[in-house]
Amino acid sequence: MSIANAPAPVHSWIDNLKERGSEAKRLIARFIKNSVDSDRAQFALKRILSYLMWKVWRHDLNRMTYDGGVANATGRHYTRSFLQSQKHLCRGKFLEFGDPYWKSVFDPSSIEQYDILGLAPGPEISVVGDIQNCPQIPDESYDVIVCTMVLEHVANPFLAVKELRRILKTGGKILVIVPSAFPYHITPDYRDYWRFMPDSLPLLFKEGFADLEVKAYGNRLSVIACYWYWMSHQIPKKALNREDPNNQSVLSLVATTAVAT
Repeated sequence: MSIANAPAPVHSWIDNLKERGSEAKRLIARFIKNSVDSDRAQFALKRILSYLMWKVWRHDLNRMTYDGGVANATGRHYTRSFLQSQKHLCRGKFLEFGDPYWKSVFDPSSIEQYDILGLAPGPEISVVGDIQNCPQIPDESYDVIVCTMVLEHVANPFLAVKELRRILKTGGKILVIVPSAFPYHITPDYRDYWRFMPDSLPLLFKEGFADLEVKAYGNRLSVIACYWYWMSHQIPKKALNREDPNNQSVLSLVATTAVAT
């Protein structure tokens, strides 16, 4: 059942919440401020929140789909923020995976060539192959590799990272986004194998890379939002961008290829 088809009492309740939103916010803030140290109050608050979410889930008031489009998903929000923070350092020949979704982030004048690697031929695919073993790409072919939400779909990410190092020029830059907390997602072309923690990326990229920078994006609210398919515009901006390193949604890594010794 969607909100549009909900019974009249549900509509009335929602309208009342809208009308009394400011008052409700003040009451909730006062309750939390006065009761945060009380075990009974914490139990009551968590019980109320879990009960509300259970009811929403049970009555299908929150569609478990990307309402508003994948482009507005929280993971895409964090990925865009990360790539925008690195774009001024990227120039030359680029490689991305699946489609050129993030090409628009980079300055067109900095792009000499923009290739797309895919498992099967397609209108936007430049190279068909498996990143775990892609001999058709010569050594040191690219200046920049954009690898977002890819490694969780690779059966052996260590082999993939070794191959990424091979095809990236010495001194080249790799930009990586991987999920820490994310729903299971597959297509006919790929499976879903892994989730990553802050210790995972330094382990994966320790051979052949230098200047590793790992950053956590998201927090306990964005993790919940991800599993409930809430879009980034449906979450308060301050909450969406609040750092919470032990409860991240995604992780980013930027690194350069080290000079062989």
